[in-house]
Amino acid sequence: MNIQKIIALVILLSGIILLFYGFIESNRISLITGIALIVITILDYMKLKNKKNKP
Repeated sequence: MNIQKIIALVILLSGIILLFYGFIESNRISLITGIALIVITILDYMKLKNKKNKP
């Protein structure tokens, strides 16, 4: 596993934790931050995946 995948996984996990925390505690800022981290991580992963497929 390379370092980029590990960092992406950590960011994704922190986004999921923030999402659950924001949902449980009714904290809107944590909820929005969690969603943003998850979306950014997924988009970045897709961009990296497409970059590897090109010759």
